[in-house]
Amino acid sequence: MSDTSPIQRLPAELILHAFTMALEELGERGYAPTNPSPTDLPWSLTKVCRLWRKLAIDYPRLWTHMDVRIDLVYGSMTPRFANDPVSLLRTALERSGRTPLHICYADPNPRFYGWRGPRTHSYTDLVTAGDTLFTLLIVNANRWRKAELRLSRPHISVLRSVRGYLPMLRSITLDTSDIGDDGHITNIPLDAFELAPSLEVMKVDMNFNPRAFIPLHLKPVLPSLTTFSDHRTCTFGMWPSYFAVLSTPSIRICEIRFQEIAEGERQELVALPPGKQWISPVEDFTMCCDLLLRHLTLPNLQAMTLGYNGECFVQARDFLPTFRDVLTRSKSPLTHLCLCNIVEDETILEVVPTIGTLKDVSFVGSSLDTWTWRYSQIIQDLIVRLQTRTYMGSGFDVLPRLESFDVTVYDCRDKEDLFFINKTFVDMVVDRARNGHLRSVNIFGVLPTSNPRLEGLAQDGVEELRKLRQELGMVIDISVESSGEEDAIRKSYI
Repeated sequence: MSDTSPIQRLPAELILHAFTMALEELGERGYAPTNPSPTDLPWSLTKVCRLWRKLAIDYPRLWTHMDVRIDLVYGSMTPRFANDPVSLLRTALERSGRTPLHICYADPNPRFYGWRGPRTHSYTDLVTAGDTLFTLLIVNANRWRKAELRLSRPHISVLRSVRGYLPMLRSITLDTSDIGDDGHITNIPLDAFELAPSLEVMKVDMNFNPRAFIPLHLKPVLPSLTTFSDHRTCTFGMWPSYFAVLSTPSIRICEIRFQEIAEGERQELVALPPGKQWISPVEDFTMCCDLLLRHLTLPNLQAMTLGYNGECFVQARDFLPTFRDVLTRSKSPLTHLCLCNIVEDETILEVVPTIGTLKDVSFVGSSLDTWTWRYSQIIQDLIVRLQTRTYMGSGFDVLPRLESFDVTVYDCRDKEDLFFINKTFVDMVVDRARNGHLRSVNIFGVLPTSNPRLEGLAQDGVEELRKLRQELGMVIDISVESSGEEDAIRKSYI
């Protein structure tokens, strides 16, 4: 760029602001703001002109996002770049000064190495590079503000060295996918983060290895923790830590999504005295285990997700009565309820209509729990109850505050399994919209047919709902889709 170009006369603050916006836009689109490649931002900014190079090098904020995913850096079919990523990472760390860091690191995954063809480096090369790069990040752990880590067994061991040296850490995501097929690491408790005084968000994941887990040994020493999420398939020795997290005074959002509980732990939970209760200030809670739920008092609970949109074996007849007991003793101001894969039992009709504070109700049936005629019959019976008026007819007897009603079904067993979308459904929506508080209705289903249709929804019902949406400004979306990943046909009625 010419030194006489008009852009060269812009104030330095404005140019730096443009640099920052460019990085933030990449982040919003799902790209990591900084990948250690000289062809990416912010490296490319140093090659435009002398002014931009000086401004970029001297602006630490540009160098604080470290995206070090080894498979992406070394594992491409052709060399992504000639420079050494280790040198680039050292340079970025130096230029970032003492600014807090956002890091994204992923060890090479042996399951996927080479799945797209020949690679430019051996798997051993990737592991060696990962050791060096991860060590550089560990040395600077005192500057971590946000960390997303997908680690193999050796690096999980190294992670313990950061315990007590994380004064700036606010968010940590740990993916245990690459522990290995043997899975269980019982001698490495995940206690590296319990002495992080500023930690607000902690997430543990297991994307590709359902058998891998690490005992989570946490004590109530996380004064700033507001969000905790554990998405793994199995658990062992975890329940004391779960209760510790839920008892943290600052906790507001908690997701505990395991589906397999070790038999020894199940016996320990069953043996707890019924009166043993932990009081939690959590407001938004996702839970799959009624054994944990029965020992919780949740006076601030506003949103609850029961079950899990995945491999879930929760039974409504076991879970919902326990949940009703929690609401009764807690006097919770619950307004949002989502039931995932537990629409198989009439217990729903005994519990859900009794929660008078509910404003939003949603049902989700995933592809791993095929939706059947029985499930639709339960929804149909609930819709009939939603039409019930009070004795004097001035209001609704069931869920009088209902504002939103959603049903999402990813895999129907029969093309007619959404028969609850019929005249009764239309009448309920119209009555609730005009005489109640209903403002949003969303229905989506995947049907096993090449020509998806809702046989029970007549054209006059469609017109009535369209008129309702136009007059009241309601959100109404009713659509179905044919099954199959390729050439799926989607039909929207409203």
